Parts: sequence; structure tokens; C-alpha cells
Amino acid sequence: MFNQKLKQHVVIALGAVLIAVLAGCSRGTAPAAQPATQDQTHGSAGSGHDASGPAQTGGSGQTSGATGGGQGADQAAGQRLRIIGDRSEAAYHVDETFLQRQQFNTAVGRTQAIEGELVVDLQKGLVLPSSVRVDLSTLKSDQERRDRAVQRALGVAEFRYATFHIESAGGAPTFRPGQEETFTLSGTMELHGVKKPVTFEVRSRREGETLNWVASTTLKMTDFGIEPPSVAGIVSVEDEVRIEVKITAQPVG
Repeated sequence: MFNQKLKQHVVIALGAVLIAVLAGCSRGTAPAAQPATQDQTHGSAGSGHDASGPAQTGGSGQTSGATGGGQGADQAAGQRLRIIGDRSEAAYHVDETFLQRQQFNTAVGRTQAIEGELVVDLQKGLVLPSSVRVDLSTLKSDQERRDRAVQRALGVAEFRYATFHIESAGGAPTFRPGQEETFTLSGTMELHGVKKPVTFEVRSRREGETLNWVASTTLKMTDFGIEPPSVAGIVSVEDEVRIEVKITAQPVG
């Protein structure tokens, strides 16, 4: 009987100790877990807010600053040279065929209705983004019938202008006075409502502050959605056409 009561007391005591231990663990764990959860929650929210807000602003600011700063620096260093229309010319050269048999003539059409500005750094030999525009409705050859066919093919009523947007130069031009040199100009040609990358070969000569360029390239009319014209169904032209642009440009003002 005594032993049985002793065992009951021992079991009760052990149970009390176990409950106390578990209660203590619960009290110790809960406060530790709660601050950790709060810290983690606030930390994530704060971190997420900081990362998205300042990081995007900083990133955008850095990109904008670099791009804007670079363009600003280039434009500040560049000199604007205006194209002199009566001393400049744009021309096309295209082979004609008779009754689809053989080439018998090279047709040439020209215009001085060319305008734009070249942005360059004559000291550093840089060509900066610039544009040259030609009024296609003024192209003239030695035959009015051909001119009318060309006007129809180009759709000048809707697409009057061809514009070349200069984006970069290759071949390291120097623009030394009195020196003739060659380099390339790459950019985007906008013709007949179509934009295509185009590269011109350029011969350049500088006289004082005046630049004289002869730029040429070869295009396919069909690349710009132009159907090669024909005259009375007898004379037709090839798809490939050579473009030559002569430019004289002088400082603005």
C-alpha cells in the first residue's frame, strides 16, 4: 500500500515537472518566435520597398544620366553643318532593258531638292546622328515619260520624301583640311513608307569649315515595296538601283 502511494506521488511529481518544463519551453519559444516573425516581416517589407523604390529610381537615373549625358556631350562637341541645296545633288542610276531582252541604257535621274544638317566634330573626326532628306517628286531625267513612270512607282503623292538617318561612321574619318578620305556611313533609310538599314560609301574632302561628300550605295527597289517601273510595257528597269548623293555643307549661322 505504501509502495503504491509512493509510486503515485512519484508519477504526479514527474508529471508536474514535465508540465513545468513544457510550459517553460512554450513561454521561451513564443516570445523568440514572435520578434523573429515581426523582424522578418518588417525586414522583407522594408527591403522590398527599398529595393523596388530606390533601386529603380537609381537605375533609371543612372541609365538616363549616362544616355542623356553622352548625347549631351556629343551634341555639345558637335558642329552643325547645313546642306547647301544649290551645291548638292541626289541621283539614281538604274539599268533599263528593252522588251526584257538585254540592258541597253542606264537611266539617271537627279534633283537638288536635298536638305538637312550634318552634325560632326571636325577636330575629333566624329559623325554624330544626323538626317538628310530628298524630295523625290522633283527627280528629273532626260525623258518626261520615264519621270512619270518613276513618280508612279515611288508613289510620291503619298511618299514624297526619302530620308536617311545617319547613326554611325566607320573607317575613322579625320576631316583634315584639304585631304580626301573615304569612310562609311550607316543608318536607316526611310523610303516608300519602309525603313531599312543602309550603309553608304563616302568620299570626303574638307575645305576650311566646308565639307564636300560624295556618298553612294546600291538598293533593291522591291526591298522597299517599290515595283520597278516600266515605260509603255516596252522598256523596264532592273530592281537594283545605285543611289549617289553629293553634299556640300557649311556651318550653320
